[in-house]
Amino acid sequence: MANMKVSVYVTLSVEPTEKHQDAMRISASTRTDDEASVSVSTATDNSKTLVAEFTVPKARQMDVVDRIVQAFEDFVPDSIDFSASFPPSEAEARKAARALERAKAKRAAARKARKDPDYRCFICGKRTKLVKTGCCRKWICDDERKYALFSYARTSCHRNHDRYTLCAYHHDNGHKGDWKTCPACREAFKDQVEMFVWYGTNEYNWERLPDPPTYKPTTCAKCGGVIRLPDGGYSYGRDGYVCATCKPNPFV
Repeated sequence: MANMKVSVYVTLSVEPTEKHQDAMRISASTRTDDEASVSVSTATDNSKTLVAEFTVPKARQMDVVDRIVQAFEDFVPDSIDFSASFPPSEAEARKAARALERAKAKRAAARKARKDPDYRCFICGKRTKLVKTGCCRKWICDDERKYALFSYARTSCHRNHDRYTLCAYHHDNGHKGDWKTCPACREAFKDQVEMFVWYGTNEYNWERLPDPPTYKPTTCAKCGGVIRLPDGGYSYGRDGYVCATCKPNPFV
């Protein structure tokens, strides 16, 4: 069973003697899960304070601290003050040390990155809280966590590049070579040339598609007006695309 360390501090009204130390050991033995873990010493900053250190079964500290301290109140004579602390275990200390090292390394990497003349979001130009894209390895705002789910807002630089560019599509689908000349990307969008062109030329790209193919504009099946597919707001059914104006209202 997992356990945790506890240190109990008992301040006496007199200088401690052997009977006080024995009482500390007895108190600790009533709460510990390992008799061998019990040790009693005098606090370095107060000769009238005894410290008992031992292990107890792992639990929420707030659930066990009162019972632990009560044992010492019941057994230790001449006691006037009690407190307890839960020092981290060796495993917890190692975990904390690793976390600290990771944080230091992250800060060092950030300092080094800021010296890079290209350390600037290639979409909005900001120079803070940046990360490199997974596809083209260019600096971009680390802001995707700010995106509100199902809002479809285009306020996140990171999400815009990741969702709306051929660069990211090419990388995410494991295509080989340069996305600008990739035949697999063109094949995937052969029935959506307008979207292919937009994905390759919009402002969310680091590089843009040279010589994009021409395409016939998408028009509304009812009014004949031009529909710009990247902007959304249309519907698609058996008659084809219908613009927002002609789209039937489901609540009428």
